[in-house]
Amino acid sequence: MKQILVFLLVLLVLSSSQAWAQVCDMCGCTPEGRDCGGLRCNQECFQCITKDRKKVNDHYEYFYTWTVLGCLPREPAGFVTWFLRFATGVGGGIAFLFMALGAFKVLTSGGDALQLARGKQTITKAILGILVIVFAVIILRIIGYDILKLPGFEVGE
Repeated sequence: MKQILVFLLVLLVLSSSQAWAQVCDMCGCTPEGRDCGGLRCNQECFQCITKDRKKVNDHYEYFYTWTVLGCLPREPAGFVTWFLRFATGVGGGIAFLFMALGAFKVLTSGGDALQLARGKQTITKAILGILVIVFAVIILRIIGYDILKLPGFEVGE
């Protein structure tokens, strides 16, 4: 019984010390941005989650979160802005790949009229896809910002 009490007392002393109960965030960092315990601090993640943070009473309030896709804002307006930029970039990248595929078809047609027509058609559809993306962004900005005054659709962001 005496050994159990001594063990519990030692455990209580160790658990209350700063070295034993070090606070680590999801980036493996201390609140000051140093390595935490055996974890290596991811500085890019730490800079993301501490951007624009506010201290409220005894804890911090965070406005960004670190994900596989990078640093994402937590508030809806910021997330919508990020998502529109991300989707526009992905759509533009896919359109570029289709233009390259169409150019490859044209270059390797070898005089075959059907293959040449398919290549030209692929390029034309890719250019139309880019135009649809550009006009969709313009229409979203007009409706979202100019008419409805929604946050996150500002042009200067």
